[in-house]
Amino acid sequence: MLCISLGMPTNGGWRYDFFIAYSKSDRKARAGAELLYDQLAPSTRVFLDSRCLEPGDPWPRKLAEAQASAAVSVERQRRVLSTRRDC
Repeated sequence: MLCISLGMPTNGGWRYDFFIAYSKSDRKARAGAELLYDQLAPSTRVFLDSRCLEPGDPWPRKLAEAQASAAVSVERQRRVLSTRRDC
């Protein structure tokens, strides 16, 4: 399942068009996130941790900054976690 959230621009614009999140313990979710990155990256600005973080980066801060500066957050979920229609 994909959950999509729209962000609000800060500081005059977006750094990323898309922020892709997934569960680290779910190999299928990671594969799906990588595939989505490969499809979007040629024509948009996409953040995916496995492609954008460098060894030694303070990853909690970098993830939060990237998500806050993305127009759209896409979360790859293995199953529906609630009965709500929205994420």
